[in-house]
Amino acid sequence: MQDVGDAPLGLFQLMDGDDLVYSTWASGSAYRVRVWSVRGGHLAQVLEASTRDRPEFVTGRDGAPEVRTTEADGGTQPRRTVVWRYDGAAFQRIEQTP
Repeated sequence: MQDVGDAPLGLFQLMDGDDLVYSTWASGSAYRVRVWSVRGGHLAQVLEASTRDRPEFVTGRDGAPEVRTTEADGGTQPRRTVVWRYDGAAFQRIEQTP
């Protein structure tokens, strides 16, 4: 069992047949995204990321699941979009746009 101080907002699966289970949490001034792979009776966490705005859950051009988060260096700094792409084993940080 994982003990966290965040408040759960949702738990869901995006596609039929996909082995990923997504959850969103409220954590102070940000959201937290956690994703688990449920495959062959095994559970493995494959992403934990924070975001200043609500996360986006999309499918990339190649069909790979992606999670888009936002981050900033400080309260007055512009926010950047970060793209996390699932490679079949874990989510990799692949892109950051201003």
